[in-house]
Formats: sequence, C-alpha cells, structure tokens
Amino acid sequence: GDKSVFVDEVSVAAAASIGFTNGDFSADVIPDAPGYVYMNPTGWEDSTGGIVVVRNGNGPWGGLDSGGGTHFISIQGSGATLRQTLTGLTAGQTYIVNFLVTHRPGYGNDETIHVNVDGSVIWESRRPEDTFTPAQASFTATASSHVLAFANDSP
Repeated sequence: GDKSVFVDEVSVAAAASIGFTNGDFSADVIPDAPGYVYMNPTGWEDSTGGIVVVRNGNGPWGGLDSGGGTHFISIQGSGATLRQTLTGLTAGQTYIVNFLVTHRPGYGNDETIHVNVDGSVIWESRRPEDTFTPAQASFTATASSHVLAFANDSP
C-alpha cells in the first residue's frame, strides 16, 4: 500500500529576515484534473523524488483538506524527502518549525515521518493522526544556514 505522509503550512517562527519560502505549497499552479503533480514545489528544489503537490480536497489522495492554502504535499514512499535550505539564521538562536501533518487515508496507519535539520531528527511521528494536525519542532542554529527536511521513513 501507499505509505504517504502529508505536510502543509510549514513556517519557521523567528525574525522576518530568514530565507524560507512557499511553506503553504501554494506557489505552483497545478491542473484541476487530476489535481496533483509529481514535482518539487517552488523553493524546495533540494527534494528527492516521491514528492507530490496535491490540491486540497483531491479524492485520489483521500479527499483531505489542510485548511491552508490551495495545496499540500504528499511525501510518497520510504526515503522520499522534502528539503529546503534555511538561510539568514543566527547561531545560538532557537527556531520553532510549525507544520500540519497527517497520512494518506486508507493505507493503514503505520507511517513514520521525521523532521530533520542537517540530517539530525528533531521530531518524528510513527502514527500520524487521520486528519491534518498541528505539530511543532525546534532546533538551535549552529550556523547561518541549515537544511530543513521532512522525510518519509515508513516501513
């Protein structure tokens, strides 16, 4: 079965000078039919394959609506990773990453999603809720840029 995990409404709480873009995944135009496109969303070009921009309410992806923007992201399959480099960070400052998370309905509930900074896990869920649920992770910067990643590590 498809062990996809979904994310939306990603934000990094801190000064406005941070380089971060398209946290609501609405910067790209995708066709009404089929309502999803396998692609790296604008601003997330460091991502691997298995990344799908999905229109909110899309039936084939479970009909879920995150309530934010026009799209959410499906991170499809173990090892698929959505990445963006955060810039303009201040070493020693703690940053809060807010996001919505769930899994693709109808394929079990044993998905695992990790949030990483430079490859180190800062948050994980082994059984995401059945609807988009707010979550929060934090990290302390050690440099002016770090790679933020959402990774599917499902069985």
